[in-house]
Amino acid sequence: MTLVESAIVLAWIAIALLSAGFAVLVRQTALISRAVPNRVGSGTTPGANPLVGLRLPGDTGLQPWLDGGVNVLALYVSPSCSSCRAYLQACQAEPELMKPDQPVVVLSLGGCPTDVAGWPSNWICIEQAATEHALIDVPAVPYFAIVRSDRLVTSAGLATAPKELVATLNRDGSGD
Repeated sequence: MTLVESAIVLAWIAIALLSAGFAVLVRQTALISRAVPNRVGSGTTPGANPLVGLRLPGDTGLQPWLDGGVNVLALYVSPSCSSCRAYLQACQAEPELMKPDQPVVVLSLGGCPTDVAGWPSNWICIEQAATEHALIDVPAVPYFAIVRSDRLVTSAGLATAPKELVATLNRDGSGD
């Protein structure tokens, strides 16, 4: 193979790799842009998110906490996600989310954060929760869902400021 032929083959390989990378980027952008309009406080109408109104099956990892009769805040995270760790810390600084009667379930794709031992009793971490992530088709992390005791998703979206999350939790807890 001559030098020119080698250069042409290498150029085609580079084009193929760039095309694959571009396809992945477009896919991620589409997933994020699909989720962004449904964020809390974005001005969209309730129910605009296709997950709102979804009734989870009874055998999800959330079921033990749904039996308490209160809304459960489910936070979907990934152990390799630095923004997920920062978001969990910000949520733990929010007094409303630290109340013992407010269950917060962290669903991790891998292991739980290392500081889980210092979490309050109302915060629970479920490891290897790929099934729960796939169940609601989590587009990106950190992601949240508020689930009523009857397993109905009342709000969901990309994680927002903890204060907005509390406002949504309070609104959804009112039975509306």
